[in-house]
Amino acid sequence: MYLIDHLGRVAHTWDFGADRTNHARLLENGNLLANILTGGRRLREIDPDGNILWEYSQPGMHHDFRQLPNGNALILAKGLKTREEAIAAGANPEFVSDDGIEFDYIVEVRPGGASGGEVVWRWSTWDHLVQDFDPAKPNYGQIAEHPERININYNLEASQPGGDWLHGNAIGYNADLEQIVYSPRHFNELWIIDHSTTMQEAAGSRGGRSGQGGDLLYRWGNPAAYGRGDESDQQLFWGHDTQWIQPGLPGAGNILVFNNGDNFETFPRRWYSSVDEIVPPLNGYVYQREPAGTSGNQREPAGTSGNHTRPPGMDLYRRHAHRFLRPPSFGDAAAAQRQYPDLRRAARHVFPGDAGGKNRLEIYQPGNQYRRPAAPGRGDAGQGLPGDAAGRRYRVAEPRLSRLLVRA
Repeated sequence: MYLIDHLGRVAHTWDFGADRTNHARLLENGNLLANILTGGRRLREIDPDGNILWEYSQPGMHHDFRQLPNGNALILAKGLKTREEAIAAGANPEFVSDDGIEFDYIVEVRPGGASGGEVVWRWSTWDHLVQDFDPAKPNYGQIAEHPERININYNLEASQPGGDWLHGNAIGYNADLEQIVYSPRHFNELWIIDHSTTMQEAAGSRGGRSGQGGDLLYRWGNPAAYGRGDESDQQLFWGHDTQWIQPGLPGAGNILVFNNGDNFETFPRRWYSSVDEIVPPLNGYVYQREPAGTSGNQREPAGTSGNHTRPPGMDLYRRHAHRFLRPPSFGDAAAAQRQYPDLRRAARHVFPGDAGGKNRLEIYQPGNQYRRPAAPGRGDAGQGLPGDAAGRRYRVAEPRLSRLLVRA
């Protein structure tokens, strides 16, 4: 893993040896927090010299994690319900295979010692279900009347076999609100939940600053997932890297998401990618909800800039995971992960961003490029983004970089 500048020059390297990782975050103290994929899923903190300071094994850990302001770790993980357990919760037996159903949960872990920790908070999707299939089973109700709950039968048929029902891929944190944003890719939505709850409140519908416990406070992207729309209302298509815009940046408090899109056969209206900015209808610690019988998507208020795509002629398409952020200025350092070590030969592209003139830097990894599927009548498909690179940008003046750049 490498820290590079905007010219592709390597400023610092972390060597993981035989261990494999595909995601890391640079902490405020200059240490690196990374997921380890070999020998069981683990979260590892590493200092600039490569020393392992802390390691925690979390069964089912996948895709994303965060360090909270209190130093604890927020981890996205998945569990498995058997076929019998899923049917007992109201799932349609026709669409539940012998593999059962995977569900996502989020834990907060307080580090302890060099290789331990205590789970001090937990939120599970399985505690907030609704179903309209079987009145004799728990969680029965009208889907459209319960946008705060998760329809266990939505997308269930498409998740089989294997049971990959939700496929959560990102969590973001807002310290001011004490809220978490989570994106389940297979629902084509982003959800916001309350993190100010106790563990017991997180499993219910009361408590926390919102007063709504662990129920969904807000959801955006696909009203069909909760019975308030159809495919014409869908705005998010396999989103990734959902995050709040940080204080001090343009649009602070709004939400950014990489809107992947897909091939023409899957999403005929959305065969390109974009970065979308969402302006949530926040009122204190809760969000305005549309009444039942109306489309549930809260669209951005007039005058806001909600979509950041490439200019015409510069194709942007990334079918799977992608990283991005809104930089305060161009010319900062970039931290990038690579499967290929020869970063100095990487091509670079800078293109205009929003109306304020912000720039975005893209670093392409050599090789392993693929082409976007063509849409009917559009001819050549255009070049896709690289398959194995992901990165985050940091300002050179940030104190966390001082421990790393002195070693360059």
